[in-house]
Amino acid sequence: MRGTVLTTVSVLALAVAAPAVAQNNVSNVIQTGSGNGATVTQSGSSSISHVVQSGSANTGTVTQAGADNTSDVNQSGAGSSVSVDQDSSVDAPTSNDPTNDSDVDQSGAGSSVTVAQDGEGNAADVGQTGDGSTASVTQLNANRPAPGAANRLNQATIVQDADNAAAAINQNGEGDVSTITQTAAAGGANASSIQYGEDNLSTINQSGSGTNATVYQQSGPGTSGNGSVSAVNQSGDDGDANVFQLGADNDSLVDQSGDGNVADVSQTGEANVSTVGQTGNDNEADVTQSGNANRSIVAQSGSSGSATVSQSGAENRSNIQQASGASANVTQSGTEVGYNLAPPNNNSNVFQNAGSDGASATVNQNGELNRSNVTQNANADATVGQTGVYNESNILQNGVGASASVSQTGIPGSGGPGVGQGDNLSNIVQNGDSTATVIQTANNPTNGFPSNDSRILQQGNLNTASVTQTGDNNQSDVDQFGNSDSASVTQIGDDNVSTVAQSGNTNNIAVVGQTGVGNDSVVAQTGSGAIASVTQNGSDNRSNVQQSSTAGIGIINTFLGPTSTAFAQIDQAGSDQESTVTQNGRSNGAIVTQRQSGNRSTVNQSGEATSAYVEQIGSDNRSTMTQTGLVTNFTPLFGEAAIRQSGDRNQSTVTQSGSWSFTGDRTFLNTVRSDQSGDDNVSTVTQGGVDNQTSLTQSGNSNISDVLQAGTANSAFVTQSSDANSSVVNQSGTGNTATVTQGPGL
Repeated sequence: MRGTVLTTVSVLALAVAAPAVAQNNVSNVIQTGSGNGATVTQSGSSSISHVVQSGSANTGTVTQAGADNTSDVNQSGAGSSVSVDQDSSVDAPTSNDPTNDSDVDQSGAGSSVTVAQDGEGNAADVGQTGDGSTASVTQLNANRPAPGAANRLNQATIVQDADNAAAAINQNGEGDVSTITQTAAAGGANASSIQYGEDNLSTINQSGSGTNATVYQQSGPGTSGNGSVSAVNQSGDDGDANVFQLGADNDSLVDQSGDGNVADVSQTGEANVSTVGQTGNDNEADVTQSGNANRSIVAQSGSSGSATVSQSGAENRSNIQQASGASANVTQSGTEVGYNLAPPNNNSNVFQNAGSDGASATVNQNGELNRSNVTQNANADATVGQTGVYNESNILQNGVGASASVSQTGIPGSGGPGVGQGDNLSNIVQNGDSTATVIQTANNPTNGFPSNDSRILQQGNLNTASVTQTGDNNQSDVDQFGNSDSASVTQIGDDNVSTVAQSGNTNNIAVVGQTGVGNDSVVAQTGSGAIASVTQNGSDNRSNVQQSSTAGIGIINTFLGPTSTAFAQIDQAGSDQESTVTQNGRSNGAIVTQRQSGNRSTVNQSGEATSAYVEQIGSDNRSTMTQTGLVTNFTPLFGEAAIRQSGDRNQSTVTQSGSWSFTGDRTFLNTVRSDQSGDDNVSTVTQGGVDNQTSLTQSGNSNISDVLQAGTANSAFVTQSSDANSSVVNQSGTGNTATVTQGPGL
């Protein structure tokens, strides 16, 4: 009865008041059931309100003031409530679309809807089916159209079919559109859309219990078409999506299917685009972009994946695709600082595929035109940090337990075209259980483009590679095909080149250290257990080490400790030095030390248990050593076949061909020892057979000695001191002995 009285009062009041204020208000209230209450208050012109309630204890309140308001409320069920408050009295009636428009339709029990609209061009639609759901719409128009311009409607639409769901829309501006849809499966879901400015678009679709979505967009007043766009789609249970966009023309898409997925997107600036797609359970994506025209794509499938993207500057690009619990963290900062470089600035692509449980990729870029591509298909870990202008890093890992870390710094003190940019480049390809570390620094400004270049290829298990480069235009190439190989390269200076190729079975070691300008080192190891150490200081040094060996006999004491396998150590300091070591067989060893300028040393060893030691200090020294056969001069302490030259234009050539011969104390013969000090010394030794022995000592100027032995157990000893001495020893047979001593005071 009380509901009927309220209806009658409302209709009579409208009828009586119409002539006085020249209004066309119409209100119709129809209630069925008991305990329903409807209150309609209208003032102004052209207001229309329809309230239809069916059930018991429903409450409907409509308040309209101003011009062209329309409200329609329809409730079915029990204990539901609707409140509509619309006011456009500050605006004069126009011939455009009605300023406020609200339509509410509820079906179920215990649901509530609140609509508040003020200004021009507002419209709201709410439809709820279910019990205990709540919906709230607030729309204000702070942007008044120009005189004579048409009103641009804000549109808010809420469709809920779930129980205990909540949806809220708050819009202030014109041309904003927000739609929230929560299906019957979205019990307990919550959705909120807040938009300020013009022409913003927000769409939230949720089908799953306990899901949550929050969208905040602000474009600010201005010309039409500068709004942002957000779309959130969640299916599954307990999903969470939060989108914050501040600026113009930003675009965000969040698409999640599964349970417990979380996506957080924050974009500040203009024309930023973010796409997050997650399938599976318990995945997390965090995207933060500030600046203009940044792009981020995150795609995760599987469970427990984590992706974090932070980009600031202009035109950064990030693409992350993950599966099975992988974790990726990308931080990019690329601002245009006057280099006149073509965009995009930073570019990062991380791809972690199925089977990558525990995989982690971290990319940190700061500068312009940095690019990082990480592809992992295993339980791998890759970390890339780049600071500069032109840095690029590509890492591809296929295997189990691989780890690659690249740190590049190439930003000069003052950069730009014609001044100098950091131009580091690193490529790492690993297939197996490998580890690689690259550190490159090129931070001194030049008139060119300073650059470091490092490439590491590892295929096998338990390989280790480390490259450190500081300076300009250094290049390092490490290739490993085997297991348990180790390579370490350190280059300081400019225009240094290092190549390490390991393609044996296991346990090859290569250590390269170059300091200066224009040094070149090549280490090639095939077999197992080879050791090569190259140290070059100065300019234009050349070193080439070729090793092929497997475990042999005897022990060589090296700088790394005792070893029974191939070994080569080269130490060069000066200019225009060149050393070539080629070893084939088992248990080869060579140590070459050259200093000053113009030195040349070539050691070729083939056989088992050969050894060589060459030390040259001076200018224009030449040493060539060739050993073939078995054992030759192998001793435990590297004491034989030693050539030591100090002075100017010294030359020594040794050729040995021996076979297996040793005594009980492990002392092997077929030995050459040459020691020259002075100027223009020449020593040539050629031995064939077994157990040959030659010892040459020359001190002075213009000494020449030539020894040729063929047979077995021959010995020759030549000692020369002073100037212009010449000695020739030629022995063929067995058991010959020659001793030559020349020079005053000897």
